[in-house]
Amino acid sequence: MKQVMPESEAPAPAIAGFSGWWMIALAFLLYGFGMAPAYYGWGFLAPEIMAEIDLSREQVGNTFGLFTLTFALTSPLAAAAILRVGLRPVIAIGAVIASIGFEWTARASTVGEFLFAYAVLGGIGIGLTTLLPAQLLPVNWFRQYRARATAVILSGAAVVGAGVPTVANWLVDAYDWRMVWHVIAAVMLLVGTTAAVFLRSHPRDLGQFRDGILPSSESFTDEAGDDDGRDAESGGFEDEGPSIRKILLDPRFLFVTLACLSNAVPWRVVTAHGRLHLEDLGFGAALAAGILGVRVGVSGAGRLVGGVGDFLEPRGVLGLSLIANALGLMGLAFATTSTAGYFAIALLGAGYGVAFTNEPVVVAHVFGARAFVSLNGIRLALTGVFGWLGPRWTGAVADATGSYSTSFMALSGLCLVGAISLVFCRPMVESKWA
Repeated sequence: MKQVMPESEAPAPAIAGFSGWWMIALAFLLYGFGMAPAYYGWGFLAPEIMAEIDLSREQVGNTFGLFTLTFALTSPLAAAAILRVGLRPVIAIGAVIASIGFEWTARASTVGEFLFAYAVLGGIGIGLTTLLPAQLLPVNWFRQYRARATAVILSGAAVVGAGVPTVANWLVDAYDWRMVWHVIAAVMLLVGTTAAVFLRSHPRDLGQFRDGILPSSESFTDEAGDDDGRDAESGGFEDEGPSIRKILLDPRFLFVTLACLSNAVPWRVVTAHGRLHLEDLGFGAALAAGILGVRVGVSGAGRLVGGVGDFLEPRGVLGLSLIANALGLMGLAFATTSTAGYFAIALLGAGYGVAFTNEPVVVAHVFGARAFVSLNGIRLALTGVFGWLGPRWTGAVADATGSYSTSFMALSGLCLVGAISLVFCRPMVESKWA
């Protein structure tokens, strides 16, 4: 039970300054350099790997899909580990596991080795090191600026990822594809161990307070002036909305989930198969690297622009984003010039980025905050499953037909269906947009 500390005993605010934004900067680097190289590296290096090792396009997609599924399913384990041993040991252990996995990937010569090294070890390491810590730090260090801090961190993977194809292409030209994975392994170990040394999970670890603001004596507690446990289930929102059971029995949950999946699945498909598709269309490796880099960079800007969901009807924002995805996929399916390729990929990047920011906003908007954490967990788990199946299915279709165009058009249709489904998702709670 929390106890109020008398005013005379309340600690003074840190004179040296607030460290929260330094923590966010470190988390930006951790999420960016820890996630992006391995996430965007696999698909870009697929042609070189396939040229040396007998991999089908289905196997390329399956390996990447299993990687994303593994790190999604590892997140709950990371949460339990952080509660038991603390943030920094979990980050350090995850960095070591991921580094071993990516170094093994550099040396792999069979499908089984790739699956274990990249998809299993790499996925577990990424899950322990990046996803949950990136989401936890803004919550612990900020109240007033939580959304902005989160946006900064989530942009890390996009900022770093924009340069991954170009750097990978340079390393392949100078050395080979295995050197890229050697570098990724080293970067993972460096950034993970650095973060484990300097990050602090909570401002109280440094004698500071959320937002760098000294709480009043009436609100000061042994948790640095916050009701940490009280709002855990709602993720910081007020306790409003129907129960999780009622939501799961309501068709609106299926519609919202469909909309979220129609954003996530095409993105992972293009990540896994984008370069293969562009080279099928006649683009060279360097041009493909430039196009795919634009996709990731624009998505970062889109994530920041996605904050308009605070001011506009969030379902409408998400719906328009999915339509942009659909148009981008249509254009990418049959792009014959570099201009068409850049335009299509920019649409896809912008649509994904804006939608990525607004997915949790729509969940809270439609269903309220009472079951927000549980719903988000279910949504992310389903994203992991279909994010695995989508690249695998796309690769299988490409193996059978010799082209990705049919799959890209089908995914474009999925985005349109997802956008339409939001029309039937009027909020279950009172809302200014209802």
